[in-house]
Parts: sequence; C-alpha cells; structure tokens
Amino acid sequence: MPVPRQAGKFALWNHSAHSEFYELRIEPLAPGFQLAQSVKEDRRSPFAAPSKANLQQDLSLAQAAREIAELNVQLQQAELKSLRARIAAEQAKVKEAADYEPLAKTASRLEREAAAVQASLTVKQAQRDLATLPASTGDQPDKKRTAAEQKVATAEKKLQAAQADVKKEDTKYTPLGETFPRTSTGRRLALARWIADEQNPRTARVAVNHIWLRHFNQALVPTVANFGLNGRLPTHPELLDWLAVTFMEQGWQMKPLHRQIVLSSAYRMSSAPGESESNRATDPNNRYLWRMNSRRMEAEMVRDCLLATAGTLDETRGGPELDEKQGETIHRRSLYFRNTPNEKMEFLELFDLANPNACYERLVSVVPQQALALTNSSLSLDQARLLAEQLEKSTNTDAAFIQAAFKQILSRPATAAEITACTKFLERHTGLLQQQGQQQFPGGGTSKRPPAADPRQRARENLVHVLYSHNDFVTVR
Repeated sequence: MPVPRQAGKFALWNHSAHSEFYELRIEPLAPGFQLAQSVKEDRRSPFAAPSKANLQQDLSLAQAAREIAELNVQLQQAELKSLRARIAAEQAKVKEAADYEPLAKTASRLEREAAAVQASLTVKQAQRDLATLPASTGDQPDKKRTAAEQKVATAEKKLQAAQADVKKEDTKYTPLGETFPRTSTGRRLALARWIADEQNPRTARVAVNHIWLRHFNQALVPTVANFGLNGRLPTHPELLDWLAVTFMEQGWQMKPLHRQIVLSSAYRMSSAPGESESNRATDPNNRYLWRMNSRRMEAEMVRDCLLATAGTLDETRGGPELDEKQGETIHRRSLYFRNTPNEKMEFLELFDLANPNACYERLVSVVPQQALALTNSSLSLDQARLLAEQLEKSTNTDAAFIQAAFKQILSRPATAAEITACTKFLERHTGLLQQQGQQQFPGGGTSKRPPAADPRQRARENLVHVLYSHNDFVTVR
C-alpha cells in the first residue's frame, strides 16, 4: 500500500484495472499471528507507524511542493508582465514613437526578472528530486544521486547568472514574432520585373493564350501548359505576337483585350457550318476560324443557368465558402461552394468541375450521367415546376407558353416544327394524365415542389423539364 494504514481504516488500491465489491467480510487474525515490521530502513510496512525520520522527510517534501507551487504562480505573473511590456515596446517600435527606448528597457528588465524566477523554480525542482533519492551506501557512489547533485549545481549557477542579469541596463528583449529587415534585398522585385518585362514576351503570350482559349474554346497554342520545345506550335503565331504586344502596350489591362476580341469579326461568326462545303473540306477542325466554335457550358454555368432561368439564383457577392453538399438547397452562385480534391459538389463534378490542382485547361467530356443529372436532379425538377408556374401566369395559349419557354431556357425562339411537336406533346400528355385508372407516379428525386395537380399544368412542367435536357441549353454557340 502506498500510504500507512490508519487506525480503524483499510484501503485497497487499483492500478489500470476495473474492480467491483460484491461482498465484504472481516475476520479476526489467528492467535499468535504477528504483523510484519519494517523490512529495511528505507522501506516501511504499510501497517507500521512512520518513524521520526520519515515524518521529517515527508514534511520537507511537502514544504518543497508548496514552494514550487508558489514559484509557479510567480513565474506566470512575471511572464504576463513581460509579455505586456514587450507588446507595448513592439507597438512603439512599429510606430517609431519617442518613448520606444524606455519601453524597451522595461520589457528587457521584466523579461530578465521572469528568467530569474524560472531559474529559481528549476533549482527548487532539482533540490526536491535530489531529496527523494536514498543516501549513498558503500564505497561506490550512486549514479542517480550523483547526476541529481550535478543537476542541482548547474541550476544554481544559472540562477546566479540570471540574478546578475537582472541588475543590468539593456534594451534587448525577445520579439513577439519573426523580425524582418526594413530594407528588401530586391530579389523578388527583380524577379517580378523580369517576368513582366517587355523584353520577356512569354508572360504576355501565356496570358493572351489563356484569354483566347476562354473565348474561342480553342487556344492559339494548343498545349496551354507547355510553351517550350515539347509543346505544339501556335496556329496563328503572328496573331499571338500582335495580341501580346498590344496587351503590353495597354498597360497589361485585360479588359481592353477582352473588348478587342469580342468585337472582332472572328468572334461574332456563327457556329453553324453553313453552306461552305469547301471550308469544311479544307479545314474540318476549324483551325483557321472560318466559323465560331460551339462549346459545352462549364459545370458552374450549367447549375447557375438552371437557377437563373427560374429567377432563383442568389447573386450575393462575397462571403465564406459554402458546403458542397448544400448545392441543391442553397442557391448561391456555384463558385462560392467548396471545391477541393476530396470535396466536390456531385452535380458539378458530372459536368467537369474545375480541377483544383491544375489551372491550365478544363477537360470536357460527354457522358450519359450528365443527361441523367438534368433529368433526375431535384434542382432541375424544382426549377422546371417553378418556371412553368411563372410562364403559365403570363401566357394564354399553348403556343405562347412554348415560345416563352424556348426563349427563357434556350435563348432562342422555337421553330414551327418545334411548336408543332411540343403542342402534340402537351395534348397527348394531358390526355394520359386525365385517363382514369392509370397509375399515377409520384414526383421523383428529392424535389421540394410537388407536381401540379392539374393535368394540363403538369404536362407543361414536364415540357419545361425536357427543355432543360435540350442540347441547346448546355451549349454556347
């Protein structure tokens, strides 16, 4: 037992285990049984009364523990005063105030006083550790005791040095953080100037190539991430150089470059093949831009357009990043949702979400899951039903409803053939929904808006839903 037994009491100690008492039985000792006394002077029986020497040692250890606790309190108070003084000195140093020197002296003195208290605490702890060791016996010294005595001697020397340092006058103190020189070496500025120097046109060429890629879906240098010898040559080297020079002459401003590109005749060309069979035969890949390239909308644009067509897109700017799992419930713009290698919005990932590890060129794919996402997503279902309700209030006939839906979703009027096909769909679908005995399938997915109870309106909702899956909705021409 770790402590002497008290009269009339007993104790059981449990180490790293779990115990329960089911029964307690006390029996008298057998006649003539003697309890063991102390085996050695330095080890006492838990049932033996403590000696005077042991009591004196326990008292000394208790006094040492009290002194160590008091020194710990003094150390915390001294460190707090030192920290406040260093903060005041650092603030005066940054502001170049006139009282910086006296504040620095105070900070230095309080820091040295805290170091002296720390040294006193170290001495007291070393002395306590030494007192707990048994005295050396025999001719050979005890290695543990010798090491403890050396530790005490070293701590006392450091205490004497710390107490001597307190009496010094100095302005040196430990800064609160890393101190940077007031004058720069100029290496980073030199690198920045070299990158943006007119004699180094590569930077301007790279920037122009990226901007051209975003507008035409086809870069002037096809290997966007490689302008070196292993990359491919530009399709229009003179155009690339001219745009790069113009970009630098305009002060590296991108807005004039965007305006210059979108107002060009090449950008304003139609993406339809037209009647030019010779161009199609000579340049099937549109290398020389005899027509505009059509492209699939980016993933963020697909989701934002779904919301914008029904007027539910939240265009609030700024703010923290949003949980990618809330993409169907929070209608903020897609760029505000978290996008990391491990955390991506599932809807956006199907439409080739931007790769957070690379910023050169976005890969574009056409997979069946994209059509399924537009068909089964609660986002498209809710927006289709909401938009159908809005258009129903502003139109009187099916033809007007169809025309308004095409303009709102596909940004173009419906052709005569499309109006005829959509009108037949509305009539046939409404008739199917009105038939008695037909199994009524509930709205699928996790959509929040239920389908309309009126068969005619539900047919219009389904038509709008179909238009969201139209190729023209996800295509930029």
